[in-house]
Amino acid sequence: MPARAPGSTLWEGPVPVDPLWNSTAARQMAAQRRPGAPIRLGRQHRTWTLAVLAERIGCSTATIRGWNAARGWST
Repeated sequence: MPARAPGSTLWEGPVPVDPLWNSTAARQMAAQRRPGAPIRLGRQHRTWTLAVLAERIGCSTATIRGWNAARGWST
């Protein structure tokens, strides 16, 4: 048996597939190679506003808005 950190679990069995990320919409967004599309899809799936997501990850709503508009990633 492989070594593992205390408190961690060893994954056994098949990896679960999340239906959202395996959906037609997600596949089409990935094919478009738009960086904001998966973020927007996940945010809308959870019914989070821009403000909620921004607060949860610690950035401004303007940053999230930029990602959703597919302007790319800020550094």
